[in-house]
Amino acid sequence: MSIADTISGLIDSPESFIKTNENGAFSLAGFIGYFVGTLSFFIFLRMFNLVPAGTFSFFILFATLLCGNFIFAGIIHLFLELMGKKGDALKLFFLSGIAEFFWCILIPLGFAAKLNFLNSVVVLFTVFGLVIAARIIFAKYIYRLGGFKAFIAIATPYFVLSMGGFIFAICVFAWVIWLIV
Repeated sequence: MSIADTISGLIDSPESFIKTNENGAFSLAGFIGYFVGTLSFFIFLRMFNLVPAGTFSFFILFATLLCGNFIFAGIIHLFLELMGKKGDALKLFFLSGIAEFFWCILIPLGFAAKLNFLNSVVVLFTVFGLVIAARIIFAKYIYRLGGFKAFIAIATPYFVLSMGGFIFAICVFAWVIWLIV
């Protein structure tokens, strides 16, 4: 199955398309989605000189995002299995890769942000919200969830990770102040 067939099937009738197809139908489109999404994100970060140039930097970012999304798909699957919902973690991982195609919107919006027509942080969080919304929709169809349960299942790992980072930053800040005083 080609990438165009996979994406058009997901757009036309996502619920029946996800139910009737196996993981192999989503694998190529998922990995290409991860690659294109990471490339778009990397180009956006390069526009504002936030990452070093070069293919090595891109592949480090690609590997980090790929591993992070794999771990998040496993955590979300485990959370939903503990709630009694049956689904497929690999299908969730591949469909999350297809949701990464939304990062392509970031490049033209990044140019507008570079020209000071838009705020770059607002653009980044808006596209991130689109990606998360697509993941919520896919999780809803894979695990046959309601909208709120799908939102909680997808948002919980991101919330825990951001709170852990916030607590770590506070501890580092307190440690630096303790060193100075």
